[in-house]
Amino acid sequence: MRWIRQSFRRQIFWIFLSVALILAISGGILTLQGYEARLRADYVRRDLQQAEAVNAQVTELLVLCRQALNSIARNQVIQSGIKAGTRAPRTVYGALYRETGEIRDYSVTEIYEGEICVYATSSQDRQRTLPLNYAVLREALEAGGGIVAGQDPLDMGESGSSLLMARQISFGDMPGFAVIRIREEDLKAWLKGSLNAGEGYALLDSFFRPFCLLGQADDMKAVSQIRNNLLTGEGALSGVEEAAYINELSDTGLLGIYMTKPVRESFFSERGYQIIVLLVVISVILSLIASVLLSGYFSKPIHSLVRGMRRLRKGDLDVRIESDREDEFGLLANGFNKMAEQLKDYMQEQVAAERTLNETRLAMMQAQLNPHFLYNTLDTIKWMAKLHGAPEVGTISADLAKILRASIAGDRFCSLESELELVKNYCEIQQFRFDDSFELLMDVPPELSDAQVPKLILQPIAENSIIHGLEGHSNGHIRIEARREAEDMVIRVTDDGNGISDEIIEAVQSKDPEALSGHLGLGNVNTILRLYYGEKYGLQAERPPEGGTRMTIRLPYTEDMEEGKGTDDGQNG
Repeated sequence: MRWIRQSFRRQIFWIFLSVALILAISGGILTLQGYEARLRADYVRRDLQQAEAVNAQVTELLVLCRQALNSIARNQVIQSGIKAGTRAPRTVYGALYRETGEIRDYSVTEIYEGEICVYATSSQDRQRTLPLNYAVLREALEAGGGIVAGQDPLDMGESGSSLLMARQISFGDMPGFAVIRIREEDLKAWLKGSLNAGEGYALLDSFFRPFCLLGQADDMKAVSQIRNNLLTGEGALSGVEEAAYINELSDTGLLGIYMTKPVRESFFSERGYQIIVLLVVISVILSLIASVLLSGYFSKPIHSLVRGMRRLRKGDLDVRIESDREDEFGLLANGFNKMAEQLKDYMQEQVAAERTLNETRLAMMQAQLNPHFLYNTLDTIKWMAKLHGAPEVGTISADLAKILRASIAGDRFCSLESELELVKNYCEIQQFRFDDSFELLMDVPPELSDAQVPKLILQPIAENSIIHGLEGHSNGHIRIEARREAEDMVIRVTDDGNGISDEIIEAVQSKDPEALSGHLGLGNVNTILRLYYGEKYGLQAERPPEGGTRMTIRLPYTEDMEEGKGTDDGQNG
C-alpha cells in the first residue's frame, strides 16, 4: 500500500480499477443471469408454440375422422349395405370413398357387421375381424352411437398400436360399426414436416399406452419415466432429460406429449463468463489509460506553474500561464499572471499594441473571405476530398459551392430546373447534418423545367420544413410538386412533420409585411413574389388533413423573363 501512496498516478489507477472491476463483474453476472432467464423463457415459449401446433395438427386429423364417422352413420347407402342379403359392394364402396375422401390418405376406414369386416378402404384389411366383447367395438356398443377411441387388441407391440376410432352405425341383433384405423406410419405421414431434428412426439391413451412414437420419443424412455412418476406420485417430468409438454387432445381422452432437447445453458454460461473475463481485461486497460490521462490533467497546471515561476525567477517578466479552468488551479494561474503584470507595467502597452495588430490582421482576413474567395476555397476542398477519398466532404463542398455561386450571380431569375437543383444541393447538405432523417421527393413535369422563377424562393421554404416541420422526426419526407394552371404555375412544398401553427398560417395570409417579421425566410419569399407579380400572387400556407405542412407558391408562368421586368410588372400590378 505504501508503494501505491507514493505515486498520485498509481492511486488514481487503483481507484479506477476497483470501481471498474466491481461494475464489470457485478454487472456482467447480473446481465448473464438475466440473459439466461430470458433465454429459458424464450425456449419455453417457443416449445409451447411448437407443442400447440403439433397437437393442433393431430387434433385436426381426429376431428376429420370424427366427422367422417358421423357422415357414414347418416349415409343410407352404407346403412343398407351392411344388412344381410342386401349388400351392394359397388354402391357402398362409392359412398364410403366419398365420405372418407379427406382422410383416406392417412387412415383406413372399415365397416363391420358384428365382428366381421365387410367393407374397407384398403383391400388388405378386407378380411379383418375384431372381438365384439372387448376393446373399441364393445365400448362403441356401450356408447350407443357415440364415438370412442382405443387400441387395436390384435395389433399391439412395445412401440404402440394402431389408433381405432369407432361408432355404432346400425342396431339390432347384428350391430354394425364404422371403424377408422390410423396406423403409426399414417400419423407420421400426417405430421411430416411438423417436427424438426431433435424433437419428438408421442400419442397415448389415458393409461399412457402408446399409439405413435416419433423422433425423440421413439425409445419410450421419456414416456416410461413420466408414467412411473405419475404412478409413484412424483412430479410428472422428474428425471426426464428432455423438455416435455403434456396436453390432452380435445375431448378424445388421448394425450399428446411433445418433447425436445433441453437448452444447453452451460454453453451460454461459459460464453458469458468469457465475456466477463474480457470485460475485466478491458477494465484494467481503460483504468490504466484513465489514470494516465487524469493524472496528467491534474499535474499539468502544477507543472505549468512551476515552469512559469522558474522563468520569472530568471527575469522573464513576459511569462504567462494560460488556463481556462475555474477551479483552484485556475485561481493560481490568474494570481500568477496578475503578479507578473504588476511587476512589469509596460506589458500593458505591448499587449494593447499586439491586440491592435491582431485586430488588423483579422480585419484583413475577413476582407479576403468574400463569396468569391469562399467559392474558390470550397472548390479546392471538393477536389482535395476526392483526391483523399472523402466523398462526403467533397459532396457537401460542391453543394455549398453551387449555392454560393447562385447567391453571388447577378441574375434575379432562373429556370425552375436550376432552382430545384439548388434545393437538392441544400437538402443534401442538411441530410448529412441530420443523419438522413428525411427524404426529398420531387414531382415536376419536364415541360416546366424552363419556367422562370425568382432565384432562391424554394430554399427558405425547404429550410423551414427541415428545421421546424421535421424536428424530432427520424423518417420525414419533403415533397415538391409543380403544376401549370391556365396562365399560372403553382409550386407546392409539403412535409409530413409537426404541422404549421394557426398563427403562422394567418401571418402568411396577411397582407401586412410585418406579420412575418419573426420568420425572415417566409417573409422574404412572400414579399418578393408580391413585389414582382402583384397582390394576387404569393405564398399560401395550410395544414393538410393527413398532417404536416403544405406551402403553395403561385406565380405567372413564363419562359422568357427579362431582368427587371418582373419588378416593374409587380409594382404596376
